Amino acid sequence: MATARYPRLDEEFQLILKGDLLDHQPKELPRICGYPQAGYHFTGKAETGVLVRKLKLVSVEQSFGWISLGTKLAARGKSPSGQWIMAFLDAYPDSDGRGRVGIYDDSWTDPKHDPCYPCILKGKLCLPKAVGKFSQHVRWIVYA
Repeated sequence: MATARYPRLDEEFQLILKGDLLDHQPKELPRICGYPQAGYHFTGKAETGVLVRKLKLVSVEQSFGWISLGTKLAARGKSPSGQWIMAFLDAYPDSDGRGRVGIYDDSWTDPKHDPCYPCILKGKLCLPKAVGKFSQHVRWIVYA
């Protein structure tokens, strides 16, 4: 059975978040990523219940810093909570090999207390640090 392909940039798609499912709970994201859960903390508000939303993938020019990235993304659409990355991976389990897909939400901190954001790289969930330079090749999930 063929799996769904990643949506194209600016193509509207629908996701279903099952907020009460263990693998859709944001506090579980470090475990799902394969990180030791000790030291990782979720500081945001978890979404609960079954939610259906229309979203799209966008890209913005290279950004130097998290705040700069947020400003550029805000012009393209509102970012959902990072919890939606799990719903994206459920809907699109096979990487398209074209780089990262992320959500602008730094509600996680690593053991050194650095903020992290959720993304998918090579078909795997990860929590990279929300610092530094952000490539124009990263695709970001925003509300459609």
